[in-house]
Amino acid sequence: MMAELIQQLQELGLSEKQAETFLLVYTYGPKPASSIAKMIDTERTNTYKTLQVLVRL
Repeated sequence: MMAELIQQLQELGLSEKQAETFLLVYTYGPKPASSIAKMIDTERTNTYKTLQVLVRL
């Protein structure tokens, strides 16, 4: 199910990490960037950049 949602978000123009981040925040609510980074297996600094892009959408 989650993979399908990620795929659909990618079809709308989001990257895989952007889609994963969006779904994580949508599902679990606000979290620190360090927690998000651990949950999607990426670096915290990249998570900040991804969140900035999502906020601008």
